[in-house]
Amino acid sequence: MNDGPGRIDREGIRRLLADADHLSGKAKGDALERAIQELLGGVPGLELAARDLKDPAGAEEVDLGYINYKHEGGLVQFGEDVLVECKNWNAPVGAPEVGWFIHKLRNAQQQVGILVAANGVTGDPSLLTAALREIDRARVATPPVRVVVLTREEIELISDTSTLVRVLHKKLFHIRTSGRIHEVTRDELDQLESGLAGNELAVAQEGTSATTPEPMGSFNAGRLRSSEVAHTLVPNLTYRQLSRPCHSVLVGPRGSGKTALLRSLSQVAANELAQLEPEDFDLPGFTGLYVNAATSRAWPRPSDDPYGDQALREAAIFTCAVLREMTEALSLQLEHFMVGSARQEADGKLAAKLDELLALNPTPTDLSDAARGLGKRWDQLIRAPRGNFPGEGSANSGAAPGGELMAYDLHYALTEMITLANRVLGERGMRWCLLIDDAEGLGQAQFETLMGIMRFSDSRLLVKIAVGPGAAFTRTRTSSVVDAGQDYELVVLPPSDSATWALRLATREAQRARVDVDDLLGPTRRSPEVSPAHSQADVLRLARRLAERDASFRAWAESRNLLGSGALDAWQVATVRKAAWSIKLREHFLSAKDQRQRVRKSLEPWSTRDGLLRLLSEHPRLLRSFLNEVIDRSRDSASTSMLRSQALKSVLDKYEALLRVAGDGTTLEFVDRIGHALSNRYYGDFTLDAPLAFAVDRRVRSEDRHALRLAVELGAICPSMHPTSEESWGGDRVPLRLAWALAPRYRLPLQLGRAASLSALLDYPAAEDGLFDVHPK
Repeated sequence: MNDGPGRIDREGIRRLLADADHLSGKAKGDALERAIQELLGGVPGLELAARDLKDPAGAEEVDLGYINYKHEGGLVQFGEDVLVECKNWNAPVGAPEVGWFIHKLRNAQQQVGILVAANGVTGDPSLLTAALREIDRARVATPPVRVVVLTREEIELISDTSTLVRVLHKKLFHIRTSGRIHEVTRDELDQLESGLAGNELAVAQEGTSATTPEPMGSFNAGRLRSSEVAHTLVPNLTYRQLSRPCHSVLVGPRGSGKTALLRSLSQVAANELAQLEPEDFDLPGFTGLYVNAATSRAWPRPSDDPYGDQALREAAIFTCAVLREMTEALSLQLEHFMVGSARQEADGKLAAKLDELLALNPTPTDLSDAARGLGKRWDQLIRAPRGNFPGEGSANSGAAPGGELMAYDLHYALTEMITLANRVLGERGMRWCLLIDDAEGLGQAQFETLMGIMRFSDSRLLVKIAVGPGAAFTRTRTSSVVDAGQDYELVVLPPSDSATWALRLATREAQRARVDVDDLLGPTRRSPEVSPAHSQADVLRLARRLAERDASFRAWAESRNLLGSGALDAWQVATVRKAAWSIKLREHFLSAKDQRQRVRKSLEPWSTRDGLLRLLSEHPRLLRSFLNEVIDRSRDSASTSMLRSQALKSVLDKYEALLRVAGDGTTLEFVDRIGHALSNRYYGDFTLDAPLAFAVDRRVRSEDRHALRLAVELGAICPSMHPTSEESWGGDRVPLRLAWALAPRYRLPLQLGRAASLSALLDYPAAEDGLFDVHPK
């Protein structure tokens, strides 16, 4: 293993390869393996661990296996193990062989592998066919696998390990961002060896400590650091779903992490994510352009006339914002893809195209000038008086006479820029993606434009928008342009694995605060609805105590022979598991001797570790607030169950205060009507059929539908199942439920149940305190 870069015996490697030309079969392949050993032997931190590595069954074999210590100047972007497959064939390697190598990498739990193919691999680079298709599909699969292809021609041109490391990192960058194989030319290698591409190496190897100059203007990806993305509770499953190269609509209430997800897909943030936790985050298959439609206060109010002059002005503002973000992304792409005079020439061509589209003033000479010009044009459009549209030939508008209104057509402008960008970058199939956050803030014309791009654009231009649940129902569902499932994929927050990510967030916060995670969440105890077999005795003990206080429960339990002393059969065990939450809650509140004790104990059923994670996982901000509360309170005293209950009550009170303020108090009043009705039914005569969800029926009045929409936007009401199509939002078929965070307020369990009609619940008389009336003993 080498500790520093050095020269490569290029002539010796060439002799090995030339000698292999006169061999055949295994001897020819072994000669290539020896050449690769010589090539990689000088890479810092790379140690050969095995040759002809086989799996336990002997069915799969990898030619070379390296341990990667990730030394500075080494393969820091690769995994801890590097597997290398050598194919010294006279013809390109085909799809079956590439697919088999990917299969071996996946079985070895590797996300990156090196395929040395003397004459490359099969397939059309512009269409991604044959072996190239296998490589692209593996990149976007779950788990992802990235194959770096190195050819004989490239091997013979490389003269030192520093250049080799740059080449491998560059190839990996192209694979993970565009799914395409980057072929290194002699001119490019000469420039790399002469140090002209030093900036690229710094970007590739600097890691999460790197600092990127802040871009100018309000519309940028926020340059979100990967640690911030992870700490904002980016859901792993949803991230992988959203990072696929297809059109998407991301739906979730406020605070669910939509912004963090979209920002993490932008170019810079995605690269930082890969450096922080490459095993958890797959880089997207596109170059992301993040624009928040609601962050700037200068956005004009959407026009009442969706297709009038004011709407054209709004469209022009939006187009300028998107193109400005694209100039930032193009600058970064040029740093990675090109060097020297070729980069300067490409920079000038792209700036000239922007000037051709929008007639910028002054005429830009490079992308930096173009960014400033777009900022100036954006400012002119924002400040222009109503009815005065810059670009209609005014003397000081900075635009060409006649306005060139076609340039403000977002689809047209992006298509023109992408065509030129991909041509000058040499990546004709590179995908670009608009990441539009808070898309409900756009006017109707701009929103329909995005929908039209989803329907009619080619695969080079993708659109991913983030909207609230209300807008998902009122805008995307009513659009006549696109259909969910056919033209775009619906991605819904919170995800099914949110509790897992909540635990990961809590663990990180505990490490930062230097406390034990058990002090934050309490010891591991399972929630009642997933009670294992060994806790059935505890539930039965609670059941017997409850039967002494609740006549309706005693009758229910005796009819099922649950209170006897004998062993339970399988059906009885399943019944006890299903009734665990109900037994625990009823016994908990009935055992309180007075109101004071009831209040003190009121949050105990939800204060277990699993209960807390599920209770707060739907709202990342609530979870973070709870963790901070516990940390602050535990500084003065040891963390206890009582302390956690107090912190939980404080956090839930704040959330209820937010609902109380929203809609002048009508939102919480509406939610209370539903919650109290569910609570009364749940704590009536004991039954497992009490409703815990509700469905919107035609009898619900319009004012209640409005309150329902606002409650959904705030995350107080959620779908009771994970939606897979847009029919799930606001329709009559899919039941809704109260957010888990509201369960303690109405003494409801953290589980799903049957649904009642919403109109019946709203007409149901609510108790004053939302508790229950139980039958006396």
